[in-house]
Amino acid sequence: MHHDPHIVHEHGPLIYGMCRRLADDPDDAYQSIWEKVLKALPRFDPEGRAPLGAWIATIARRTLIDRYRRSVVRGEIVPVESLRASDPDPETGLARRQLAGSLEAQLRALPPE
Repeated sequence: MHHDPHIVHEHGPLIYGMCRRLADDPDDAYQSIWEKVLKALPRFDPEGRAPLGAWIATIARRTLIDRYRRSVVRGEIVPVESLRASDPDPETGLARRQLAGSLEAQLRALPPE
C-alpha cells in the first residue's frame, strides 16, 4: 500500500482534534503521530478487521499516552505563560493540572472511533 496523501487529508482533522485535547504541544504530537502512521502503513492490512481510521486512531492514542507518560516521568512543570489566557486565575490552572491527572484513564476509555 503506497503512501496516499489523501489519508492525511481525510483523517487529519480527527487526529488533530485528539492532539488539541490531549497533548501539551498539539502540533508536535500531530507531526509525530503521522510519522509513525506513515512508517507503519506498509504493515496495515486492508483486509483486516480494523478500518484505516480506527487503525490510525489507535496509533494516535498510543502515541499520546506515551508522550503523556514521558512528561509525567520527567516531572515537567507547565510554565505559567502556557496556561491559556482564558484561565482567569491560578486556581483554574490548578484545576487543569488535576484534570490532566485523569488524562490517561480518559485515553484508555476512548472508543477506537
